[in-house]
Order: sequence, then C-alpha cells, then structure tokens
Amino acid sequence: MEIITENQLKIKPKFISDYSATIYGGKGFTNNIRIVIALYDDTGKLTAWIRFHEDQSKIEKDSIDDTGIITMNLPVDLYQSVLFTLRSNRPIKMLFDENTAMLMELKFEPPPPSDKIPKEKVN
Repeated sequence: MEIITENQLKIKPKFISDYSATIYGGKGFTNNIRIVIALYDDTGKLTAWIRFHEDQSKIEKDSIDDTGIITMNLPVDLYQSVLFTLRSNRPIKMLFDENTAMLMELKFEPPPPSDKIPKEKVN
C-alpha cells in the first residue's frame, strides 16, 4: 500500500475551528439522515458536513462540491466517536481524496510556517 502525503493530495486539508450539530426527530431529515454536523474554519466559513445515516445500506458516497465543501457520510453509530474527536481540543483537519472524506485529530499543534518563527538573538 502506497502512503500518500498531504502535498500529494489534489485538495488541501482544511483546519476545523468550530462545529454545530443538528439532531432530527421523527422521520429524520432526508435520505435517512438523523444527525448533521457542520464544520467551520477559523474565519467561520462552512468547510464540511458530516451526515449520520440510520440505515447503513443507504449511506451515500463522500463528496466535495464545486465550492470546496466536503460531505462525509457515516452510520449514526459513529456519532459519539466523532463528537469525542471534535471535543478533544486538539487540532482537527478535514480532507478529501478521491471518494473518501477524512477527519483527522492531530496529536500535536503543527509548527508555524518558518517565516513566522522568531529568530533568536545571539548576545
């Protein structure tokens, strides 16, 4: 299996800064979707949707639209795991490659770009 680095991805990963969750009662939203999480970047711009389906046999493929908004589709059983990840207070990235959306919890804060690192003064 070949490992793909972020630099090789066609669509660059997006950092997630905030989220909101909507839970639908009754017959659900549409296409057997029970819960929808909206993910936002640090400017408040919508970056991705995570849709949780009750019937696993009807889960749609992950996608990305013309504006770059990613849609991830998961079974409703994974809602608590995703919520735990979002609440972890660690950096979160959302990315899309081919037909698969991925939510990544990073173990550490990524270093700033090299031009933003202050240079040490030598006495």
